[in-house]
Amino acid sequence: MKEIYGLSLTFIFSSISLLHLYWGLGGKWGIKGSIPTDPDRIKNVMNPCPFAFILVILGLLLMAGLSSIKAGLVHISISSIIDRYGMKLISIVFLLRSIGEFKYVGLFKKIKNTEFARKDTRYFIPLCLIISVLALLLN
Repeated sequence: MKEIYGLSLTFIFSSISLLHLYWGLGGKWGIKGSIPTDPDRIKNVMNPCPFAFILVILGLLLMAGLSSIKAGLVHISISSIIDRYGMKLISIVFLLRSIGEFKYVGLFKKIKNTEFARKDTRYFIPLCLIISVLALLLN
């Protein structure tokens, strides 16, 4: 089963990193509704710069790599601390993302009438919960 969990996480993280690469290079498909907006839907709550996209891409690729290693799909020696706590940390990060920051993002968001809020509820929160569970199971 670990192989299935690891393969699933590797696919998810790799796919999301490719999407962020596309956006970072200026692609527009799918980006509308992927960034929280104010309640009047006039401006984005955040405006990620290219450097932010690079950090997200690298983080996602590292998570994909760790998932592959933990599932035994790739055989590379890693630090015992990363081996012991890496997937737990990933699980916690995505659980916290699904809970959110209580205003624009997550299960307990107050702003619910934007395109992002609807996509967050329908897609992003469930995906984050799935990632959290798979990471915990892979640990």
